[in-house]
Amino acid sequence: MTARRAQLFERLAKRDQVALHKLARTARTLDEELGRIDGLISQLEEIKAEKTASGHQSASQLRSDAWYLQQIEEQLGTMRNRKSFLETDKGDVRRRMIELEHRKTRAEDHARAARAQDRDEREDKQAALIPLRNRQAG
Repeated sequence: MTARRAQLFERLAKRDQVALHKLARTARTLDEELGRIDGLISQLEEIKAEKTASGHQSASQLRSDAWYLQQIEEQLGTMRNRKSFLETDKGDVRRRMIELEHRKTRAEDHARAARAQDRDEREDKQAALIPLRNRQAG
């Protein structure tokens, strides 16, 4: 009976291990996406700095630069919101990974305990089969 319990806990641990691998893959993807977004934000900020540092201009150039700066600000806002969302998502993934790791460890511990209990029961059963005379002599 405990062998079945041990197998059950081992299967639960394997299921959690597979889920951990999937979450780790998701976390890597989120890290890559966050890195890409950080790069885009820095590029947009550099472009914005170049546009604001321009010298004497005509009215049409000022209007054009103002329009471009507005577009850049919109893109920066979008990228910052996306980054915030991904960081929140990354935190959720990390928290879920910690929970799964804990659950997997507990399942492995239970499986080991069930195996040990099963082994002890078998040893006790074998010891009970040995005649009393042989146990005293040995």
